[in-house]
Amino acid sequence: MISQKLLISNSKLLLAAIVALSCLIIEPAQASAETKIAVVDVKRIMNESDAAKSIQKQIEAKRKSYQDEVEKHEKELKKIQDSVVGVSDEISKEEFDKKRESFEKKLLDMRKLVQKRRSALEIAASNSLQELRGEVVKVVAELAAENKYTIVITRQNVILAEKSLEITDDVMKNLNKRIKTIKLEIKD
Repeated sequence: MISQKLLISNSKLLLAAIVALSCLIIEPAQASAETKIAVVDVKRIMNESDAAKSIQKQIEAKRKSYQDEVEKHEKELKKIQDSVVGVSDEISKEEFDKKRESFEKKLLDMRKLVQKRRSALEIAASNSLQELRGEVVKVVAELAAENKYTIVITRQNVILAEKSLEITDDVMKNLNKRIKTIKLEIKD
């Protein structure tokens, strides 16, 4: 998983380098006169935009809701466990085994529920963040067309750039005007 992300990151960096070099190789005088580059800190936008904060807030609310539900189930299971252990000397082995199996089944069901909830939340978060990325791309494309940028590079792929190339604040402002929230859609 990490090696795939590293490979994708390296391939993006390589692609950005190839594009930048091709601009320098193909008619250098003309390319430098016509090439207009901008830099966007996508990571910052994905963390600080209104829509990103909305997604984060919804995720935390759902996590808390799920945690409260798990705690309720844990208390119930603890009561069942205590009652089974408390009567173990008073009941037959077969009856004790039935109660123990019932307890273990409930415990397993709770673990499955927790895993299902966690998975549903991860999928919903991923989908919401993907939707946000799509909106970021649209805003960047609009700014690029409006300002005639020929290349827009993410901050993560740039080692050093002049501050004048930075358009993150403009992207953030336009994105926040366009979309304030993205609904976290959890499919239970």
